[in-house]
Amino acid sequence: MALLNGQWVALVGWGAAALKNGPREKWLGRSSEQKKQRLNYVVNNQRFLILPNVRIKNLASKVLALKTKRLAADWLAAFGYPVLLAETFVGHRRFAGTCCS
Repeated sequence: MALLNGQWVALVGWGAAALKNGPREKWLGRSSEQKKQRLNYVVNNQRFLILPNVRIKNLASKVLALKTKRLAADWLAAFGYPVLLAETFVGHRRFAGTCCS
């Protein structure tokens, strides 16, 4: 959760990377063996929500910046792997994939 002055303003959840993601593998240029060896270093932003009653300019960008800054250390402490890549998916039918209100 993201707090501002003691109040919840956003929720962010991270989890294991998608096992199969053709565009990611093409972008990274990895072989199947490399993918198998390195998938633990990729995490997926599974949930990102600015709470409905919150209207603060640039909050989404700020929350994502702060959360990704501490993600590697938190993930390493929890799972024993550093984060080398964080990915996210957007349902384009419902969302623009931007951080603006």
